[in-house]
Amino acid sequence: MSSYSIPTAARAMLSGFTGRKVVRMLRYSLWPLEEAAAEAEIDEVSLFSLCSGPMAIYFDNGSVLGLASDSEENSVVVRIERSAEGVLDEYALEHDSDIFSIDSTDARFSTPFWSSLNGLKLTRFELIRSSALNAVEQLRPSELGLCFVFENDQRFIASHGLHDGTDDFSVLELHQISVETREALLLSPL
Repeated sequence: MSSYSIPTAARAMLSGFTGRKVVRMLRYSLWPLEEAAAEAEIDEVSLFSLCSGPMAIYFDNGSVLGLASDSEENSVVVRIERSAEGVLDEYALEHDSDIFSIDSTDARFSTPFWSSLNGLKLTRFELIRSSALNAVEQLRPSELGLCFVFENDQRFIASHGLHDGTDDFSVLELHQISVETREALLLSPL
């Protein structure tokens, strides 16, 4: 269970999360929270969205979805952190003492948007690719984003570099992606 997969290789696994309600979301920072904003050169309230580190989404059936990005695949990647049966991945984020958790409800390190997703039912995933890939990126899966769409049409994007063109993992609201980048994005159902 420990390895991450690109979204298209994990379609069946991801489909098990649709129809489930989100009960908690945690981002994990590679730096202690008191230092993370300065290290990343961002505002404290943006840490949940833009810090360097993976994410875990907890669902109402007990399952936990892990998200990160992989620069070699030029993609967002996913894995099951905990199954609905309670089986915890041996490399689960919650056991990693070298990373620091940020809850989506933390008003200091997160905007109100992120806490507003708690309790919402996930209705579908959309895959995001780009029409503006260079030759090297075209040889990789380049699944740059996984869009989570909820019952009230709220959405966020688990992103591989979409906010600033780097290969950093982030979780974004659509407005955090530049208009120029958005125009090159290709969205398709997963």
